[in-house]
Amino acid sequence: MKKLKIRVKGCGNIARRRHLPEYAMNEHAEIIAVCDIVEHLVNETAQKYGAKAYMDHEELVNSDEIDAVSVCTPNYLHAPVTVAALQAGKHVLCEKPMAVSKKEAEEMITAAVQNNKKLMIAHNQRFVPSHVKAKQSSL
Repeated sequence: MKKLKIRVKGCGNIARRRHLPEYAMNEHAEIIAVCDIVEHLVNETAQKYGAKAYMDHEELVNSDEIDAVSVCTPNYLHAPVTVAALQAGKHVLCEKPMAVSKKEAEEMITAAVQNNKKLMIAHNQRFVPSHVKAKQSSL
């Protein structure tokens, strides 16, 4: 079975504590590249995972060797980074929140549909007891 070749955009805490270690443990995934604007952080992360380090998102998003992108950037960058990746023909796993506005979220969905690519939001805590209780209280 072919491994899914992953690029992680953003090397902050969520990438270092969740996305990168979990991809590294998954036999069906291979971390190909990491990207961040903080040079020492992206270099350190790339070295740790045997990946290529990029500081320029545009250079990386158009790479044919990437199948999917994990978007682990600050919230205001979720939509533009996700849309660019989808338009470049990559599947996207985007951290929560999906976007900072309804309009941006809709643009992300439209880009996924138009490019026939998967878009998933990493809302992995929806079954945490405190979150379930908060949802029940709001119904």
